[in-house]
Amino acid sequence: MLTDWWTQLEATTRFGGPRRHIQKLLGGDLTLLLEETSILRQGKTAPTFPCSKRRGDGCPRTVIKIEDEYHAVCGNRPSECADLILSEHDVAQLSLNMQALCNKIGTAMSLRGKPEKSSYFTNVHRVGSIILGPGIKYPAYLASRRSAQEYAEVLGAIAAQHNGSAFVMFVPTSQFLTDVIEHQARSLGVTILALADVLVVESGKIVTSRSPEHLFASLGQNSSAGFNDAGVIVARALVCDGTSDRQWVNLDEQGYQTLIAEKDNYDVFADQRQRSVWKAKTVKAKIQDSYFSTVLAAIKWRGYYDPIVHGPGLASDKQTFQNARRIFDPRTGKSPWRIFQSIKHEEGHTVYAFQPEAGVSFAYLFLPEV
Repeated sequence: MLTDWWTQLEATTRFGGPRRHIQKLLGGDLTLLLEETSILRQGKTAPTFPCSKRRGDGCPRTVIKIEDEYHAVCGNRPSECADLILSEHDVAQLSLNMQALCNKIGTAMSLRGKPEKSSYFTNVHRVGSIILGPGIKYPAYLASRRSAQEYAEVLGAIAAQHNGSAFVMFVPTSQFLTDVIEHQARSLGVTILALADVLVVESGKIVTSRSPEHLFASLGQNSSAGFNDAGVIVARALVCDGTSDRQWVNLDEQGYQTLIAEKDNYDVFADQRQRSVWKAKTVKAKIQDSYFSTVLAAIKWRGYYDPIVHGPGLASDKQTFQNARRIFDPRTGKSPWRIFQSIKHEEGHTVYAFQPEAGVSFAYLFLPEV
């Protein structure tokens, strides 16, 4: 009975309209239920009435009172539609009472706390908290979006805000819940529930079709590394396997762990998160961040890189780059540099060029830019 309601809620950011129109969308019984539960509340007379023809700039119809009747009048001139005669009951404006909706969801789900609108995200409300035991408390949110991508983004954003802690995210329907989103949720220990699937009407009340204990059974049980697996970027990598063109790749936690597992396949593998560089299957640890900064500057600079002019702005930029190159370039002994070439500047001093030789493989992992 509630399916049409959740579908309409997900389709629009501001649900509402004249009562006659809402009844056409949802049916009379469902509209009455939503009014009786205060989810839809009556306001003043609606100023307009949607036109089914949707033609011309004058749509929708304008509601005007003529004696004791209300007329929905075509906005086009000449008129293209006959007046629609309505009662005062028909033209009463019904609008969504989000506080009441969240209260009803919270009551059905046995949540604690008062609902509140999120100050960080649009169309997101904190419905309350789930308490699974002494000291075990998780927040619950209601989010409404109109595409799978938007749901993935809000899932990742809430996860980032909670720094890896689990939570519940209610959504109106499951139509946009892809395998990718569900995998992201599992990796977070997050429970996503489509309200159309779990809430029903019994004796005029909105209740759950299954017990909250069953619905939240997997809450907090991470299936992998943590919240970063939900699409939050933890590293930005420049990767070249020695045969194809090098490319920049944004890595979430899962992608990062996958690349780390392949580090021995590269001539040089540098990771700023671990402050380590692997070369010839040996590791050098505790690498200074300034080394990663100067190497990144050299990679991104178009043309010849002069550490003194183009570096991060340190007093010892040239020496810093030279020290970093010994670590980040996979040359051995006195062999030529394989990635960062030395170029004699016309003014007599040395500059550098990021020009990897054919066949060399490398992966440089930097912290994401903020």
